Amino acid sequence: MCSSDLKKTILALLLIFTAGVYGQSLTDNQKYIPAKCNTLIGINMTKILTVPQIKAILADKENPNIKELYSLGMGPEDVESVIIGMDSEKLAADPNTNEPPVIAVSTLKSGISIEKIIEAAKNDKVEVTEKAFKEAQVFLMKKDGKTMAMTKLNANTVAVGSSDLIKRAILLNKGGTDNITTNKSIAALAKDKKSMFWAVGTVPKPKAESGEEPLDNPQLDMMKKIRSFNFDADFNKILNLGLALNCEDANVAGQLMAMAQFGLGALAAQEGSPIKADMIKVTTNDTTVSVKVTVDEKTLAMLPLLLAK
Repeated sequence: MCSSDLKKTILALLLIFTAGVYGQSLTDNQKYIPAKCNTLIGINMTKILTVPQIKAILADKENPNIKELYSLGMGPEDVESVIIGMDSEKLAADPNTNEPPVIAVSTLKSGISIEKIIEAAKNDKVEVTEKAFKEAQVFLMKKDGKTMAMTKLNANTVAVGSSDLIKRAILLNKGGTDNITTNKSIAALAKDKKSMFWAVGTVPKPKAESGEEPLDNPQLDMMKKIRSFNFDADFNKILNLGLALNCEDANVAGQLMAMAQFGLGALAAQEGSPIKADMIKVTTNDTTVSVKVTVDEKTLAMLPLLLAK
């Protein structure tokens, strides 16, 4: 697992690249995401900033999670577009890898100063090494045995992530075509995404270690029968959350619906819970189970307090 200091460093750097507008169908920076990625995550910062409670949190320049972003002379509103891809199958096979198979590609409205980013990393005691790949500069950042890479794709666009995915992004930038748009299962899930926050992906099947006894856990076994997920969060005075899980068969979907109803019902029944039973709707349609949660303005107003806990 990452150390606390490394987590702060990675979070600060990723915030630079992920606090902006993305999720506008399979266009723009998605052309830099390698096809081997099977999870995509998106945020539309324009919509995020329409949520008063979240806007106030992001405007706090002393917020430790955003302070590094402001130290570079930027705020969330300065980021134009970003897309995150993850090779979840590789991550499931080696969750403790020194280089998590994740890539974030972002474009800033006013351009990017690699020098400022490198300076911020070094100030956080990150070892930075510059190398070349296909005539592109690649900066390897190491701390506490963990590594991430960064490259500038053009004047306004930068990518940060594992060395392998960064190299693939460079090849795509030089005319390669093996990008996420050729991954048909992910392309179909991510088509026409315009919500405030979204995440889609196929679910990798975990592999048991050699000689390892399988756990007798019916709920875990049920989760293994999920093929893909599709999550959306959108805001228009109220917050709407939606999760769709595509399962191996209708029987699995029915059982997952029962599990979701029980779990969310128990949550709503807890004293002081911000989620109430009438906010939750769980349904099935053949092999798909859907969960929808509607959060009203009164409950949303509790967000800063909940995040502070």
